Amino acid sequence: MKIASIRTTPVLAPLPRPVRTASGTIERFPLVLIDVNTDAGEVGRAYAQVYLPELLPALERAVASLADMTIGLPLAPRDVHAHLLRRCRLFGMKGLLGVALGGLDMALWDAWARARGEPLARA
Repeated sequence: MKIASIRTTPVLAPLPRPVRTASGTIERFPLVLIDVNTDAGEVGRAYAQVYLPELLPALERAVASLADMTIGLPLAPRDVHAHLLRRCRLFGMKGLLGVALGGLDMALWDAWARARGEPLARA
């Protein structure tokens, strides 16, 4: 089974009560929804988050750019993770790029678990 496509959707989710932090007040929570689609029809979902709405476009592009490097690869989350680490070796996986990789990684593992019929974790 291979990774066929990955869709990213930036969202500013309203919060019922604003959160006050040292960086300011968060009234809407910035998220990038991530949908991994396989050639077998399985879908894995996850999200990546950033606390500043101004950085949401940058996070969305970071996730989408990493996703572009995975299209056509087998759905093997550990191998995909290693592939992306090698490709981004000069930059490293810290900060926004690390957040993007974390969200993509969760979506890949979700697709992998669904493909195997494994029970999903419930909160």
